[in-house]
Amino acid sequence: MLFATLASAVVLVAQQQSGAGTEDTWWKVANLDRGTELRVYKSGSTQPLNVKMDEANAERVVVIKGKEQVAIRKEDITRLDFRPSAKQPRIKREDHMKTADPGTQVQSPGKLGSNRIPHGTTESGSTLTFGSKPDFETIYRRPIPSPGK
Repeated sequence: MLFATLASAVVLVAQQQSGAGTEDTWWKVANLDRGTELRVYKSGSTQPLNVKMDEANAERVVVIKGKEQVAIRKEDITRLDFRPSAKQPRIKREDHMKTADPGTQVQSPGKLGSNRIPHGTTESGSTLTFGSKPDFETIYRRPIPSPGK
């Protein structure tokens, strides 16, 4: 029994290392919306390409880099990350209003003592909060080729 469990564990590790059983997620790349932000890691390159998605098929992905369109073969890509679309708006506006009734005691700046407000006053303001973009998520990683037999 112990030998069978150990043998199945060795087979599982060998499958993971050989790439067998790893899912090819290239179909997810083909389903990305046009304009999605991508980070493309090419084999032999130290820095990823920061581009926008245009289209993809079984052999390649076409991206927009600056003002030009570039096709990258699937075989040249080691990893591809995408930035999911934000679920909530990045800019949030909050409005607030404060009204003081006539006769309210207030502390005047720069003067000692308190003064009465002869008429009602209203203070209002707005606050803008800028949210950050969602982080990149890996959508495709080239499967590790199985060793030759």
